Amino acid sequence: MSSIKFAQEAHINKHFPVPDTQPAQIGTGNTYSLSAAPSLEASEDRKVERILATARTLLAVSLLVAMYLGPVESGFTYLNWVLLPAYCAYSIFMLAVQRLTEVPVRIMRLASHIGDIVWAGALMLIFSGTVYSPFVVFLIFPLLAAAMRWGFRATIATTAITISVLFVVLWITPAVFVQHQVNAAEQNKFWVGSISLSILGFLLAYLGDHEKRLRVEATDAARIADQTHQATTPNDTIAVVFDELFHGFAPAQAQLAIHEIPTGRIHVWESSMAATGRRGKLLWRDLDFSHREDLLFQDARYHLFGIRLVGSGDELFDIHAFDVAGAPVSKPRYKLDNESFPERFRSFVSVPLVFGSEWEIRLFLWDPLQGKVNRSTLRAVTDATNRLAPTIFAAALQQHLRSRATAEERSRVARELHDGIMQSMVGLDMKMEVVKKICTRESYPILKEVTSIQQVLRSEILGLRELIQHSRHLDIGPTQLVPFLSETVSRFQRESTIVARFICELEEAHLPASTCYEVARIVQEALTNVRKHSGATNVIVRFAQHLDQWVLVITDDGRGFDFVGRYSLADLDAARKGPAVIRERLRSIGGDMIIESAPNRGARIEITFPTEGK
Repeated sequence: MSSIKFAQEAHINKHFPVPDTQPAQIGTGNTYSLSAAPSLEASEDRKVERILATARTLLAVSLLVAMYLGPVESGFTYLNWVLLPAYCAYSIFMLAVQRLTEVPVRIMRLASHIGDIVWAGALMLIFSGTVYSPFVVFLIFPLLAAAMRWGFRATIATTAITISVLFVVLWITPAVFVQHQVNAAEQNKFWVGSISLSILGFLLAYLGDHEKRLRVEATDAARIADQTHQATTPNDTIAVVFDELFHGFAPAQAQLAIHEIPTGRIHVWESSMAATGRRGKLLWRDLDFSHREDLLFQDARYHLFGIRLVGSGDELFDIHAFDVAGAPVSKPRYKLDNESFPERFRSFVSVPLVFGSEWEIRLFLWDPLQGKVNRSTLRAVTDATNRLAPTIFAAALQQHLRSRATAEERSRVARELHDGIMQSMVGLDMKMEVVKKICTRESYPILKEVTSIQQVLRSEILGLRELIQHSRHLDIGPTQLVPFLSETVSRFQRESTIVARFICELEEAHLPASTCYEVARIVQEALTNVRKHSGATNVIVRFAQHLDQWVLVITDDGRGFDFVGRYSLADLDAARKGPAVIRERLRSIGGDMIIESAPNRGARIEITFPTEGK
């Protein structure tokens, strides 16, 4: 899609400087970026270590209370009151270290984990001769600690080590030190206890892994929310989204397309991977509705991944589509070519988002994870997109509010022009009329110059009125379109010397609001061109519905265009002729146009577009 001919492109470099040493920072004065992620992770790890240190201390105190209430008989009684105070002192020491110092987390967590396993073996050796003793909790504590610290794999490894320690304590040690042979019943108890410990370790590993993922997601959500709060423009907010996506999936290029359904406008942001391995410059493009299918909005609810296949000299595109529930969709309607699937990319993932009836959004990642695209990749990108959905919604809302603010500002300027400069120019025209009459009565030789100045002044007044009309925000629906067109044509006749007629047998047009807006602007632009360039004395505007199409015809008796004959929209585009603004607006509603022109015999513009609108 990088090769799509966009109507507008703006580099946002000044807002997004990308140094070689760190990711682009958002906004001015904001030093919070992805480089802060390790510090956040360290802070979370330190919290976990403090929780485990507190739990270890409580466990030691509980053991001390248990020993005080009911001494446990063991084969190593002389060690009871040596190891127990030592374990309590160790637990309190570790708690103090975690609470009062800033020891590197990675070193401390590994050392304390090894210590927990060693202490578990020693305490089991002293206080228990079976896995069914209450003191088996000392073996469970390292499993819980591994689950909280690292997740699934580390917990499974700790489970295996703990079972090995249990084997040494309950099987080998009695045989070596007390010459006690383990009988068959004790062997069975050991194996059953080991299996139970393995099942418990697996459950803790599973729960711990999910808890850690949720914790990481919560941390990421808090960090993203903070960055979003500091973002002041839609570009700042989209940069937050792209930073997360490049950090997690390292795509060759990322694109985010937001389609404003009511207006039909499409806003596209994209960024490519820079040579430094970080996100490159952020680009913004503003498109019309004609690019909707290029951005795969025709089935906005489907999740997609695609792979470029090369065989027999023909390039094929293998597209896999899935619905919201994750079920495969057979025969998806997407047809991609090199325009929408750039040749330099081998794969893509596309995830949709829909926010009510206002916006539909598609995210594209090109060649994510070095082009290793499959259903698991799509699922991971979908999860990441869902986490980023509030941020993307914030960007869409910011863009919408900015557009509304721009429209309100233009309306305010239009009101000031009307109430200020326009009134002054009309007053000046009235004074010029008085001067003209005096010059006529007194036969002053400057009458010709006064008349010329008045004509220029009136022409500028008409131009200013049209500028004011185009600057005002139009909120036109199906019921307002026909009356608006009728009033526009009537006002055109009142304010110019051209006779204008509007012919329409309908009372309302069942079209989307975005299409009504474009039709209204097309008529305004056509009438402006008639006044400025045609030299016509009559103009007729017809609006009707014929079969499955709407037809808008503007006819005048002026000098015509600078070409002769009948031209379709494709011919006009190829020759770069005809009204460019009307051509652009027409494409946004999926319509067609035919212009017939002859020198000094006027021109006829026939515009057609689908009855359902686009």
